[in-house]
Order: sequence, then C-alpha cells, then structure tokens
Amino acid sequence: MAYFHITPGVPSLNLPPSRRGEVSFKVTSNVDRTVRIQASPLPDSGAKAEWLSIEGKAVRDLAPAEEQTFVVQVQVPEDVPEGEQHFRLLVANAARPDDEYDASSPVAFTIPAAPPPPLPEPPPPPRPFPWWIPATAGAVLILAVGGYVIGRAGRPPAPAERCDPAKGYCCAGSATAGCAAASGPAEKCDPGMACAPAASCAALLASRSGVPSGVYWLKPSTSDAAFQAYCDMTTEGGGWTLVWSNLRGGRGKPFTELQWKVAINTLPRYSGTPSENLESFIVYTGLKHWKALAPAGLLRDDWSPDYGAPIDQRYICPYVFSDSATYQITFDRSACSQRVGSIVPGLVSSSNNAKFSAYDVDNDTWESNCATTYSSGSPWWSYNCWAGSLVGAGEFSSNGSANGAFWAGPGTPAWGTAGGNGAGNGWIFVK
Repeated sequence: MAYFHITPGVPSLNLPPSRRGEVSFKVTSNVDRTVRIQASPLPDSGAKAEWLSIEGKAVRDLAPAEEQTFVVQVQVPEDVPEGEQHFRLLVANAARPDDEYDASSPVAFTIPAAPPPPLPEPPPPPRPFPWWIPATAGAVLILAVGGYVIGRAGRPPAPAERCDPAKGYCCAGSATAGCAAASGPAEKCDPGMACAPAASCAALLASRSGVPSGVYWLKPSTSDAAFQAYCDMTTEGGGWTLVWSNLRGGRGKPFTELQWKVAINTLPRYSGTPSENLESFIVYTGLKHWKALAPAGLLRDDWSPDYGAPIDQRYICPYVFSDSATYQITFDRSACSQRVGSIVPGLVSSSNNAKFSAYDVDNDTWESNCATTYSSGSPWWSYNCWAGSLVGAGEFSSNGSANGAFWAGPGTPAWGTAGGNGAGNGWIFVK
C-alpha cells in the first residue's frame, strides 16, 4: 500500500554557478485519517545529507486527500566536483516512521564546475638593478647555479614536474586525469590510479600482478569518465569487478525506482562510500558497462545470511546479454560452477533468458509489473516475479517480504539463515 503520493515539481535541476537551488514536492495522503507527517530529503549515491534541507516546517498535519507542498533547498559546497547527483523526498508518519512511509522518484541535480579562484594581485614593479654591483657577484651567481644543477642530479623532479601524468607521476588524491595543475605530494602514476584508470579489474590485475583487493579507478570503453569500483583481486583467480550489491535492511538504496534508461547507462551509484568492507556500502552499475568490465564473460554471485557472516553461497557462470534491446541475460549452464554452498541462485535457475525490467519498462511475463508490485520499483530480470533476486522486496519491503538480497525461492519476511534462505547480503561481480 502507498501511504503517501509524492510528486516532484521537476525531474531534474541544473544548479547555477552559485550551486544553490530548490525543488518543490506535492504530497497527498492515502491514509483515511489525519496524520502528522515528517518530510526529510534522502540523498542517493554520492550526494550528502548536509547539502539538502527542508524549507519551513518539516513536520506537519496532513488530512486525507489533502495536498501540501514541501520545498527542498539544495546547496552544494564549492569543493565538490562537478557532476550529477540524486535525491528523493521521504515522507513518513511521525508516530510510525518504520511502518508508514513512502519516497518520491529520484530527482537529479547537476553540479556545475566551481568558479576559478581569483587571480592574484600583480607583483610590484621590479626595482632597477643597481649598476654598481661588482662583477664578482656574477661569478658567485654562476657558481651557485652550477652547484644547484649538479645537486639536482638524481633527485625527484620539482612539484610542478612531479604532478604530470605524462611523466608517470600524479598528485596524490587527484580525482581526475588532468592533475598537472594540482598541488600536494606526488606519487607514482600506476594503473588503477585517477591519472591512469584501468579498463577493468581484470585488466588492472594483468598489468599489476599481485595488486591487492580494494577500490580503484576504472574507465571501460563504454564510459567517457573514470569512476571508482571495488576490485576483488584474490577470490577465484582475482580480477573481479563489483557491479551490483544489496545489504539487508536500510534505505536510500541506489537501485530503488531506477528508470530504465538510468538503469542501463548509469555509472556506479553508491549508498555509502566504497571501501574494502563490502558490508559498508551498496553499489549499482548500469548494464551497458558490464560487458566491457567482463572481458572473460564471467559473472559471480555471492550471498551471506547476515552482517559478519561468511559467504554461504557462491556461483560462477559464463553469461551474455543475448538481446541488446532488452538486456536479456543468458547463462551457459553447462559451464557454471557452484563454488560455495549447494543451491543454484535464482538469477540462474529462474531468470536465465529473462529480459530486464524497470519500474517504467515492463519486460516480465507476469500480468503486471514485477518491479513496481514486488520490489519497490527496483529493476531485475523477472519472469513471474519472485524466484530469488538480489533486490528482494526492495527497501520498502513490498508485499510484506524482507528488505534484503534473496538467493533463491519465493519472498518471505524472514531474515537470512544458512543454506541460502531468507533476506541476506548479496554481491554480483563480473570478470
């Protein structure tokens, strides 16, 4: 049941150079009584809560069928890189926030480039060089310059030279390839750094044998911009790129109510900050990039029943998107391998040859849209909805099922237990 209907005034917002803006939302109640509601902005992916605020009162009384307007103000700091971020408006019954709540569709806001720093004041005009300086000063100067040049031999290059990707060095912490103008310490510009993104985790491992697992910069052929992704460099030969994950519980998941176009094309969207702790963030990567990130054409599905629990199920299988128009996924089951556990994941046993669906594009075979009815608007490869899916019931626990990753079988309100049962934590890698 939808308790509140929330409609953004615009689907996207281009922020001006001041990086300030606002979006209005129309909120109506489907509850048959007057309720006290609380509205709060819900940042998606890399957006920050401190950038978003409610104008005026966030807590109000809302009568049945009454419409009220909430305005979310957006203010992005100057040190945030340009790009696109997203947020939604969450409206909940203040007395029952965990039971009666809904969220709007995502609103995108484009962050412009930060204004350039002001030019420094010009230096004062040089003083005339005194004509009376002895010629011996010239000789001293020549000796000093010669000593400096000799002393520089074998030393690291000067900062302006060190921060030069073309020479193999990049400023530490730089977020772009063009780091020559950046300041700060320099480090070797190895593959996987911002100044030398790798095409995939597999390509990175091939170029840097023994590189540890962690977060690296990638730029596959399908992307015009580099992005950060987690690379598993040890499991099953290493070279695995994490493209999709889901954790039990929580809200603000990056795949909730994704429109088809976004679900196909988006660069990795995060809830939380990517790190070596796979239980600290959730990621969704557009399907368009999977093939380029998987030169071997392999998919790995991992599942654990709870936080801190070991991997309970693992399955590896060759795959292709056999229909580029619908991103139909096809597995070569004759070459699949159960690496941990004994249960074949629903992704392979029930979704093989299924077409991809989103909340605005229905490609499943059920009479209605599985994404909107059973998974809180989350995309997936569905035939008749429930058959074990990474997105599960979605963050709004559609149809009473638990909010987490399901390995196989129908939806259930139960949390995960050993043997691939219930809602747990799941990760999809490609290689």
